[in-house]
Amino acid sequence: MAHKTLAATLCASAALALSIGLATPTARGAESGSPLQQPSPRPTLQPTATAAPTAITAPTAIAAPTDIAAPAASAIELPQYGRVTGTVIDTRTGAPASGVQVVIDGEMMLSDVSGNYDRW
Repeated sequence: MAHKTLAATLCASAALALSIGLATPTARGAESGSPLQQPSPRPTLQPTATAAPTAITAPTAIAAPTDIAAPAASAIELPQYGRVTGTVIDTRTGAPASGVQVVIDGEMMLSDVSGNYDRW
């Protein structure tokens, strides 16, 4: 009698677990076979045979107007939060440009071998 009760209890438990599993809706985006969302990729760049190293090229001069008045100094300096990041691309070849000087808010940095830079 104890074996029949144990078997009946196990069958009832299995049936209950199966019915709960079938009745539970699948979470949104978790359907089987659907890919996970990924961040948008950086553009794929194809190197060309005429690409020259950009680290030894002369920096491009940028003309800045001199007749613009300087902004008034603020009495309260607000903290700056965030991150600036990007990739320097050689416009002639479309390839990432390494060793290019990038100036953000007066701070100078060089792009890495892949043309990337970032500042916190």
